[in-house]
Amino acid sequence: MKKVLVLLILLLAGSILPSFATDKIRVTPEVYRGIAKYKQGNYSSCIQEMQKAEKTMKDASIPYYYMGNCYVKLSRIEDAKTAYNKVVELNSNSGLVALSKNAVEYLNNIESVDTKDDMREFINLYYKFENLTDEEK
Repeated sequence: MKKVLVLLILLLAGSILPSFATDKIRVTPEVYRGIAKYKQGNYSSCIQEMQKAEKTMKDASIPYYYMGNCYVKLSRIEDAKTAYNKVVELNSNSGLVALSKNAVEYLNNIESVDTKDDMREFINLYYKFENLTDEEK
């Protein structure tokens, strides 16, 4: 179930995060470009944009969070954990800290990530969950 929750978090982060995270944190143009690259599936370019943003932002929790997500997509588990742990260390955005802690816990409990298989499994479980009644949930 934790695996499903982390995958749900990663799926939703790309579409929800920009709206709630930028209300409290001033972001650079690189962050917006990086988010666009992430949504396009261009994870290496997203990482490059977020690395640029991280160098100029006072609070770099958003760039590190997206770098972690990209590293997961690229199966670079240790790099992902490092990025997520940096979000926790910065401790400036409680939502991102919680998401990052969950991601690290998930990554610590797996040996490798096969994104396509994980996503396929998540989608199947998500649809099954959506079809349950409130009592069954």
